[in-house]
Order: sequence, then structure tokens, then C-alpha cells
Amino acid sequence: LLNGQEYLELLNGVKDALANPERVYPDYKGQGFELAGFVWFQGLADARSDAMSAAYETNLAHLITDVRKDLNSPVLPFVVAALGYGDENNGGKNPNLSRAAQMAVGDPEKHPQFKGNVTSVDTRPFFLPSAQSPGGRPQYYYGNAGSFLNIGDAMGKAMVELIKD
Repeated sequence: LLNGQEYLELLNGVKDALANPERVYPDYKGQGFELAGFVWFQGLADARSDAMSAAYETNLAHLITDVRKDLNSPVLPFVVAALGYGDENNGGKNPNLSRAAQMAVGDPEKHPQFKGNVTSVDTRPFFLPSAQSPGGRPQYYYGNAGSFLNIGDAMGKAMVELIKD
């Protein structure tokens, strides 16, 4: 997943945004805020090898636990987007193991510690073939903005469901 430096940059970025919301949101006028959820849409690098993919589920579970601890939010809701490409030319990458790991962390039977506050979104329904997309590589959804819009919408709806509980 993330090496130490990348993890520190992630945490520092979140903490800085929370400490200085007006820098990120210029119209912020002290209205108050809360850290209500965390979305994770990553995994392409781990799909490069079976070994990296095999470790992904454990690493992702640790990431969720670590982020919650480091942000002092022990049940922070997490939405994980699972890789959606894989049925066409994959550019030498196999997303299937990473996808399975991403879906597994949202399964309360496999990860009961995350029941009710972690869910996974399968993005395969939003993957459009190259003939319906502007171009690019399959692992980037062929650059199809509609795919990314639908992924974001699905992740947002999943987060709303977690927060409702």
C-alpha cells in the first residue's frame, strides 16, 4: 500500500486541511466541520504482482486501523472502491486479486471489526469498453469521465449509508 513517507504525507495533508480549512476551502468562515468519512480508491500498483495483491487485504485492513488511530477517530467510516478493469487488455496487470481483497475488507463476515463502518464498492459496472471511451489505458477506465462520475456517485451513496447508521 503506502510506504512510510506516503503514509505520513497522507496524514499530514488531512491534518493540515482540518487545522486550516480556509486554506482548502476559501469560503470557510468558521462554520465548524467534522471528519465524517474516508474514501479509498487505490490498488493499481498492487495489481502489478500476485504477491503484492495477496498481501493487499491484510495491508488495507491495517491501513484502515492505522488511519483511524492516527486521526483519533476509532470508527471513522471507510468506503473502499474495488478495481473495475480486468475484462480487456490489462496492460500486464492482473486486478483480480486486488479487487477480491478490496471487496473482502467490506465483508463483515471476513472482517467483523469493520462491521457497519467499512464498505466496498465494486466499480466493474462503471467500466466502459474502449469503444465507448475517449482513450487511454484500461486501468484508468480508458479516461472515461462518466466512469469516474459514476464511481464517485456510488462511493458517495455508500458513505451516506454508513453515516446514517
